[in-house]
Amino acid sequence: MKLSVSKVLSLFAMILCLSQTAMADRGGRHGHDLRDVVGAWSGQVEITDPAGVEGFPTMLTFNQGGTMSEIHPLFSVDRVGLGNLMATPGHGVWEKVAKGYYKASFQLYIQGGPGNENYEGQLIGTNHINYFIMISEDGQQMKAKWASKMLSPEGVEIIGGGGSFEGTRINVAPLP
Repeated sequence: MKLSVSKVLSLFAMILCLSQTAMADRGGRHGHDLRDVVGAWSGQVEITDPAGVEGFPTMLTFNQGGTMSEIHPLFSVDRVGLGNLMATPGHGVWEKVAKGYYKASFQLYIQGGPGNENYEGQLIGTNHINYFIMISEDGQQMKAKWASKMLSPEGVEIIGGGGSFEGTRINVAPLP
């Protein structure tokens, strides 16, 4: 069987396209580094400083280009001696440190919540949070250490803290 040059080139192009498609879907990450932080994550924040403060669930989203957002329950009963508080979602930036390692910084507003005798409805300050992040080898788990500093509108530190985060990548669920 004799193949023409155009048929050989067409066959070669088809094989090349199929192999690229197979490589792109490896690991479900469309050819990206499996340890890439880009994507959505759900997990639990643990607070070690100040001691005795209960942790909470949170979601983090890391966008291409270095921006990120964070959301957690927006109302909390007095945890740190400031009364009931409400918070906005967090907005910030991230950068890669090394393969599988990232740092992120974001900010959110804190205001007095319902029933807060001293600050109800008032802006208390801005919480500045920094994460140092490690992504697992399979790209599905995230662990982080974090530190925060809440500043008053005048820039005076109100309270600081720190702890850890553990979470799981949110993946597209298979269709039924």
